[in-house]
Amino acid sequence: MKEPRERSEVILCGTCFADVTSAISIAVRMADEIGGDLRAVLMEDQSVIEYAQLPIARAVLQSGKESLSVTSDAMREAFQEDARRIEFTLQQTSRQYSLMCRFEQLTGQMGSMTEQLVEAGDVLMFAHQTFGLQRGATLVIEDLHRFDESVRNLAEAVARLTNTRIEFVLLDTSGDASGKEGAGAKPESMRLPPGTIVAKSHEGLLDILNRRNPASILANLQIISQLGIERLLLTARCPILVPIT
Repeated sequence: MKEPRERSEVILCGTCFADVTSAISIAVRMADEIGGDLRAVLMEDQSVIEYAQLPIARAVLQSGKESLSVTSDAMREAFQEDARRIEFTLQQTSRQYSLMCRFEQLTGQMGSMTEQLVEAGDVLMFAHQTFGLQRGATLVIEDLHRFDESVRNLAEAVARLTNTRIEFVLLDTSGDASGKEGAGAKPESMRLPPGTIVAKSHEGLLDILNRRNPASILANLQIISQLGIERLLLTARCPILVPIT
């Protein structure tokens, strides 16, 4: 059993240098907000290494073009180079903001490593590079029948720090979840914030995220687990923050 930490942390997780460093600015401000420290975690995805061992393996550039073939050794070296660059960036961040920062490199997948990283009071932040797109609101994802006050409180802080508005997408899988046609419907019997969207299925929710281009997403661990963090990041293409209670 691990010893509890004296201070809470903002734990910034990503699979490459570009993702992690794109979210450091908001992670630093969030650490100051909660009076905690910053920990950056580079996740070395073993499935990427395994893919690189295949004869057909190719790397895809940001331009969308394929590069030359890649090898598992080349991918491991790329992870190590990213680790060195992230650690250097954290050292600079620590000096610039007088913030306690530390770096960790783990092998695995982000969704399966959560429990060993966090403690109550932490903020878990999954990073994703936004590629300079025009970003929208701070988006809160909640269960329609079980609001989470910690998520809403964190959303208010994120929206204030990033100068964005808050929008709500509520997940309701209690009724007919037959398809996307339910997304956007509002139960007449409930008082919901103006502009709230209700998704009737997981697929409907992902379709909403794909079209709204949020600046960031807030959700609890239960919803993250239901949807899968890798799938969420691929769809929303923005940082995802989770308060740990």
